[in-house]
Formats: sequence, structure tokens, C-alpha cells
Amino acid sequence: MPPGPCQAIKKLPAAPPPLVRNSLVSKAEEYLGIRYKYGGNTPKEGFDCSGFVKYLYNAEGLSIQRVSRDQAREGRPIDPATAKAGDLVFFRRGATSPSFTCR
Repeated sequence: MPPGPCQAIKKLPAAPPPLVRNSLVSKAEEYLGIRYKYGGNTPKEGFDCSGFVKYLYNAEGLSIQRVSRDQAREGRPIDPATAKAGDLVFFRRGATSPSFTCR
């Protein structure tokens, strides 16, 4: 695969089954409108991007790191055409920079 954004898409080593993937998306939609809070980990206090991902994955019994750069390192590159609900998308800010779920 050529270098570029395609290599930025990652999935966890043990990909969740379809039922869990659908549940992750449904649960995420329930939290639309929750305020952004840097370092936030719960609906009550608000979420930041990686805190939101960790909250959702943990609720499904999936272990994932708290910080987005660590979440990105847990995964492996996949072809964007094969991305599924529940996969995480990370964007690299530079060739040697860490990846983040959002800014």
C-alpha cells in the first residue's frame, strides 16, 4: 500500500465480532451532544476523543489504552476499503509524529 492516509486506518488486533461492532456504533450515537472535555472519561464529565473510544470499548468488554497515540499503536494498518464499523481511524500529522483520533 502506498504511504498516505490509507495507512492511517487501524483496527484492534482482535477485531470485534459484527454484533459488538454494531453495538459500539449504536452506543456512540446515544452520546451525541455530550460536551467535549479535555481528559474527559465519562458522560457526566464529558469526553475527549480517546476517552470516548475507551469508554465505549470498555463497555463492550474490550480493553484499549486511554491515550490516542497508544490506541493507534495497538492497531495495524488496513486497506480503507475493508474498514468496518468499530474500526478506529487515526491520522498522522507527520512522517514521525504520533497518530491521533482527533484534535
